[in-house]
Amino acid sequence: MTLRERRIENEWLILSELAKSNPEIVPSVERTSDAFTVQLQDSPAWMPRPNGDADNPRIGTADGNVSDGNTKGGKIKDGQIKAKHSARTAERGGNAPEEYAGPVIRTSHSVRYHFPAYFPHLPIEAYIAAPVFHPNVDPRNGFACLWLKHDPANTIVDAIVITRELMAHRTRNANPQHVMQRDALQLCRPLSLPPLKIFCSSAVEPSSDSLQAD
Repeated sequence: MTLRERRIENEWLILSELAKSNPEIVPSVERTSDAFTVQLQDSPAWMPRPNGDADNPRIGTADGNVSDGNTKGGKIKDGQIKAKHSARTAERGGNAPEEYAGPVIRTSHSVRYHFPAYFPHLPIEAYIAAPVFHPNVDPRNGFACLWLKHDPANTIVDAIVITRELMAHRTRNANPQHVMQRDALQLCRPLSLPPLKIFCSSAVEPSSDSLQAD
């Protein structure tokens, strides 16, 4: 068994234990020879508005129903977003709508974690099935730029922790080389994020500016 194969087996054991410890957040995990698919719940993220655009979003839930913004796991102060949108509209010489609800929030996601051929010398790659609205997520294929600096000791738990922080806009990398949705740099605000029960000492909750590179 190669180093890569041993590490992937170990990562699967770690992931299985994480799912067992957090069934409400990680209800389902699947694997292939070189990738794990992880279902995440209670992981709020901003999403592009259905049939709309980033500058005129509205609040909604994962199933597309309109809500008041108090989704489970994430609360948005509606007035802040309304004021921000009004300011942006005024700058363009337009009129803000009387009732502006805010962004679409989704709390359920499917994420595929791929182990490249030269893992662990190359980092784990993350692909979000329904790309979220974040500067470091590719809107075409859902690729999420997780790592500011690669460390071969990083585990699947580290990847999941950072993915959830990223989706909730609690971390970002503003380096132009890593920005794939520029509007998300200004429009989106952090969301409340239910914590994972971390049992693995190698997985450290990143600080809010751990991936900042302004």
